[in-house]
Amino acid sequence: MFARALSLLLLLAPSAAAQPLECSDITGSVFEDRNGNGYQDPGEPGLPGVRLATVSGLLVSTDAKGRFHIACPQAPGGPFGSAFVLKLDTRTLPTGYRVTTENPRMVRLTRGKVTHLAFGVSLKR
Repeated sequence: MFARALSLLLLLAPSAAAQPLECSDITGSVFEDRNGNGYQDPGEPGLPGVRLATVSGLLVSTDAKGRFHIACPQAPGGPFGSAFVLKLDTRTLPTGYRVTTENPRMVRLTRGKVTHLAFGVSLKR
């Protein structure tokens, strides 16, 4: 009897797939912007060990290929999402590098979506 009631409850309960995801993920990279155009073109490598910070104080560092991932940095608010700010810590760049893109970067987070952010850096000339 108990097993039958449990089966019925599971059938009636809303599935996780049917529910909208509450979080948004951020993926991104810090790359050597060799031509200074602000976009990661083929052949422009990522920079490892660069630190990034959120407004709430979360710190992340890039991996060996210059990539980073922030899972659910904040729950997007309202039906239109919410603003999210991420800043590259220029003190963690290799000596002689400067940022070629906006810093900090602001994007709109939407529930259940992955947002990509890229920071370009190049040697000072």
